Amino acid sequence: MLDRYPGKNSIILPGFLIAIVVFTVFSKSLNYGFLWLDHLQIINKNAILENNREFKANFVSYSELKGQIEGNYYRPLFKIVHTLNYIFSGESAFGFRLLSILIHILNIFIFYLILLKLNFIKYRALICAIFYGVLPINVSAVVLISARADILAAFFVLFSFLNCLKFFKSDKRFYLLTSVLFYIFAILSKESALPFFLLVIIYSIASGNFKNQVLYYTTVPLAYLFLRVGILGRFGTEVPFLRGDGCVAALSSLAAFFKYISKFFIPINLSLSDAFLKYRTFLNFEVILGAVLLLGFCCYLAFCFKNKNTVLTFALSWLILFYLPISNIIPALHFWAERFFYLPGFGLVVLIGYFTMRRNILNLIMPVFTAFYVVVNMNYQGYFKSNEVLFKRALTVSDFSQEAYTMLGYSYLLSGNYPFSIYYYHLSTQSHDNYYTFSSPAESYNNLGVLFLRLNQAQEARKWLDILVKSGKANDAAYSNMDILDSLENLNRQPVGELKE
Repeated sequence: MLDRYPGKNSIILPGFLIAIVVFTVFSKSLNYGFLWLDHLQIINKNAILENNREFKANFVSYSELKGQIEGNYYRPLFKIVHTLNYIFSGESAFGFRLLSILIHILNIFIFYLILLKLNFIKYRALICAIFYGVLPINVSAVVLISARADILAAFFVLFSFLNCLKFFKSDKRFYLLTSVLFYIFAILSKESALPFFLLVIIYSIASGNFKNQVLYYTTVPLAYLFLRVGILGRFGTEVPFLRGDGCVAALSSLAAFFKYISKFFIPINLSLSDAFLKYRTFLNFEVILGAVLLLGFCCYLAFCFKNKNTVLTFALSWLILFYLPISNIIPALHFWAERFFYLPGFGLVVLIGYFTMRRNILNLIMPVFTAFYVVVNMNYQGYFKSNEVLFKRALTVSDFSQEAYTMLGYSYLLSGNYPFSIYYYHLSTQSHDNYYTFSSPAESYNNLGVLFLRLNQAQEARKWLDILVKSGKANDAAYSNMDILDSLENLNRQPVGELKE
């Protein structure tokens, strides 16, 4: 049997194996171009800091990451990492995607080290780590450059907890300070890292390692929330579609929990941009199963905490606490997205590993499932080769995804295929009241105006721009396009080059 507590030299080979397997699986995507929001964030430099003034402002203002959607993000470290990536890679999708894969590899390796400290046998810790590293549900979080916030926050959370465990064992303040510092980095990468302080408190009590210094972690979320409210004016988001009936949101959140768990194990109908049904009654299969699962996990957590089972307390606390930020109890920008489960999913793997690590069944089942997920993972990556393929795939899963229609409209606009662009932008303006689906009506109306202007159809262009102006959501680009339209009608000319998408 392999040593339960390996030294530094004995982690080199497992680390090498993790790197080889995970890199090989995800290397298929390295030659893909920019996707989704990459053009806005990197080419248009919405997420690139170009000078010292922008660097300083990055910490005292919101992060504009989605063009029309302003004031909903405070993720300064996300932009710093993107900027450093840009300095070394330029406008190279290969360089950006390579860094995301490397961050994912580091996450899996740190997770492996945490499993060892939780008394997992070396071989079984390695199997669990690689299993998580190739899960198909994580493809969008790793392959999409724009989704890097999820894997970046996970990196800092995992590293923070690893140092927390070292502090409990050695009582050295260096590890405590390092852990707190990386917790700060995690929150500044993505707000979903916020519940980490509760995880530390729960685990420290269950493991008998509670010290007064653990309370240092509580100052981090308090300071962050104070800063966030001061900069954004709110805890959550101002996106209207999530500010509806609280009962519907709660029921839908239960169904979402079941959906996350099921797609974790059964990776069918995976999609970057899936419309999520609004559940209005508890008498629904997915809502009931989600409620049973979540209540069962919470009750079992209480039982494990009472009986000082530190591994299960850790696993269940991690899963439940990191689900809370994506449950939309406090509205986020999306109600549902597979990539959001990247961070909570680590807890689920610990749970699986715990119940199998004392039985030989792990030696057969986990490797078999890992091999199967490798095949599904690499097949799913094939949909990320272009926006057209990616979002048409999304529409095969759900034809209510307004985001998919919007992105297809934008993609065809960029390629000059105006008829297809108009077709998909038209579809994106249709309302789907029974679904949570992210939409950008301001972008759709403005770009429909742009498209009809370029096709010399001034009357149709004015119709869409007027709708945008009357909605009260017109930005500078829309007013500029209205001025161009007025100029065209008055002077009978079309200054196409000045149109702003």
